[in-house]
Amino acid sequence: LFTIPDLRVMQVQVQIHEADINVIKEGQSTTVTMDTYPGLVLKGTVSKIAQVAGGGRGSEFNEVKRFTVLVTLDSTQERTLKPGISAKASIFVEERKDVLYVPLQCVFLEDGVQHCYRKRDGGPPEKVTVTADISNDTYTQVTAGLAEGDRVLMYNPQLGARGAATKSEGAAT
Repeated sequence: LFTIPDLRVMQVQVQIHEADINVIKEGQSTTVTMDTYPGLVLKGTVSKIAQVAGGGRGSEFNEVKRFTVLVTLDSTQERTLKPGISAKASIFVEERKDVLYVPLQCVFLEDGVQHCYRKRDGGPPEKVTVTADISNDTYTQVTAGLAEGDRVLMYNPQLGARGAATKSEGAAT
């Protein structure tokens, strides 16, 4: 017995970490890219979400739980895609306009409290307690503690040279 894929409707199977599955809903828009086709960005829609986390290798108690999510592509832009090609999918969860955000590495957790280190003209870095909201792989939204245009450090100056691989600054935008 064998399986013959239907190439008229292409789907991407994505594994979503259990910490993120609660924000994924059927019908959400997605973009899909593949290393096989550089520069090609395909649009799609979340069409199915597994109800049970998939099993994996290793101990049942140590493994990270992931849920299988199917993304149905709207169009393949007249490309004949091959089943089994690796793909990356970005799922559009929420859009927020006019918010203050900083690079993810600017927010430090110390004793259960989130901080940034703000740098003002010529002075030493100032430790500021911030309230962080949602984040993605790159940025964290800050709802309190910073103002637009504040310069924040992308390292913890209290760690000294050992803790800072590179010393750089970012701006709250």
